[in-house]
Amino acid sequence: MPRADEIEVTVFGPGYGECIVIHIGSGKWVIVDSCLDDAGEPASISYLTKLGISIEDSVISVSASHWHDDHIKGLAKTVAACRSARLSLGAALTYSEFLAFLQVFEDQPVQKLDRGGTELLNCLKIVNETGRSIKPLSEDTLIFDFQPNALAHRRQVELRALSPSGQQFSDFLTRLKHFPAIIMGRTKGRIVEPSRNDLSVAMILTVGQQGVLLGADLEQVSDPKKSWQAVVDARKGKSPLSHLFKVPHHGSYNAHNDDVWIEMLDQSLQAVVTPWTRGGHRLPRESDLNRLRRLSSKCYLTSTKTIPKKRRYNAQILKQIKSAGVKFDSSIYSSGHVTFRWIPDSSSPSVGLFGGAVAI
Repeated sequence: MPRADEIEVTVFGPGYGECIVIHIGSGKWVIVDSCLDDAGEPASISYLTKLGISIEDSVISVSASHWHDDHIKGLAKTVAACRSARLSLGAALTYSEFLAFLQVFEDQPVQKLDRGGTELLNCLKIVNETGRSIKPLSEDTLIFDFQPNALAHRRQVELRALSPSGQQFSDFLTRLKHFPAIIMGRTKGRIVEPSRNDLSVAMILTVGQQGVLLGADLEQVSDPKKSWQAVVDARKGKSPLSHLFKVPHHGSYNAHNDDVWIEMLDQSLQAVVTPWTRGGHRLPRESDLNRLRRLSSKCYLTSTKTIPKKRRYNAQILKQIKSAGVKFDSSIYSSGHVTFRWIPDSSSPSVGLFGGAVAI
């Protein structure tokens, strides 16, 4: 349990999903994104419950960076439990035409929403039923702030969205024009997100003279008015530099931007990356890990421990597979997390590794 004057950042990352839980001081907690633990519960709720935290009163903010299901699973249950928290979503996800698009396909038995659409609709339903408001997020949106002396460590604290850029949001609105054609049945098949990860909301937490950069799944694209290059350009000349970095998009090179590491991150940087696996594909790759080792003073992976086959499949299924002469290994990582804890502006973070998390 962190002390009232300590900051704690815990990054959860099973083999599919990620979530960040932050203590900003004086018993106030923040949740960014959602994933499920090995018991199928929201990792953030399980963690805070084990700490004995009053979730209903102590969580002041819940944010979702985007609606891919590896960042939003369990979010509705989290929003329901955190009754005092304000929900923040990418501005695109609160746009009325987009929500109409989701609702149309949620109500059709043949079509199925992909990448967290159902979870998002459930979140909005809970918010509406409880009379809470939603904070729409885009470039340079302040999610919350606390002035100096408001918290026990006596440092100013703010959480700010860094993306999507104005150009990205404008492009999204243009794509909305195609939704009527979809709704009228002129397209077929599974409905997927109408945009790339460039709509993902990267964030920066600043506490006094220290920063924590949360990369979400924001990717790098060639257009300098979009994604990471737009973030770098908007932050030029602003302080503080970040000493802790949640690496974007599970360490994939398509989310790498050299200028982020040069312009926005401290030389004593500690980085943490969450793994991802689906259909035999895995991130980060070994080349990604080598790059992260080279660029950071220390780097951590939230999980390397796979779930045993006997826990994933019942005995009868395993028996049938064995009788067919098929050999296979589990490729799903169990839930792990990395915890960073420090006193603002006066100490380096202590690091705790749990559930298969490792230094790389």
